[in-house]
Amino acid sequence: MKIIAKFILIVGLAVFAALYANNVSGHVIIFLDRYRIDLLLTTMIIIIVLIYVLIYYMVRFWINIHKLPDSIRSWKSNKSLIKGRKYLNNAQINYLEGRFALSFKNAMESFARNKECDDKFLSLILAYKSANMMHDYKQEEEVFNKLIKYDDKKRCFDKLMVIADNQYTVHDYKACLDNLNLVLQLDKKHIPARVLMLKVHLKLNEFYRAREDLVWLIKHNLS
Repeated sequence: MKIIAKFILIVGLAVFAALYANNVSGHVIIFLDRYRIDLLLTTMIIIIVLIYVLIYYMVRFWINIHKLPDSIRSWKSNKSLIKGRKYLNNAQINYLEGRFALSFKNAMESFARNKECDDKFLSLILAYKSANMMHDYKQEEEVFNKLIKYDDKKRCFDKLMVIADNQYTVHDYKACLDNLNLVLQLDKKHIPARVLMLKVHLKLNEFYRAREDLVWLIKHNLS
């Protein structure tokens, strides 16, 4: 298409130059059966250019018509993604500002609208943490049942750490330790899990274990 467009432009400029210079004296004779058509060379060139233009836009129109369903689907998908991201951003802002009920509502709306797996996972994490901060354990359990379905290794650390952090917040230290141990089984050098485990052992007055955690962190230059 670009080649055709360039050709039409060149021919058009040539015709314009010829007309402007008034230096065209050639003729074109077309025989159609018993008929004869006499045309000026300039007129013939203009007709050819117009035919090329017509063909170009017809082909382009045909291509766009066939792409229309995909374009509509893409537009709807992008629109849904933008709306989902808007709710997700609002959920994060409301959580940081302490408006946990509104954060939970925005997070669940984001989960329903978003199609991206990472965005849906983050929405559930925000909803879970918001429900925990509101002490709405029914909603927390419902979100938890959705959250545990994301069992791939990529999200496993985040999921377990969020659950452990919430359990630490509500003083469920035993369950918190169970989840932290799961994290450390997957990655022995998971620093956030080691730090939270140190805090849990201090809360439980298990100073010997807390000392082991602290020594490990110092050894890894992360005290």
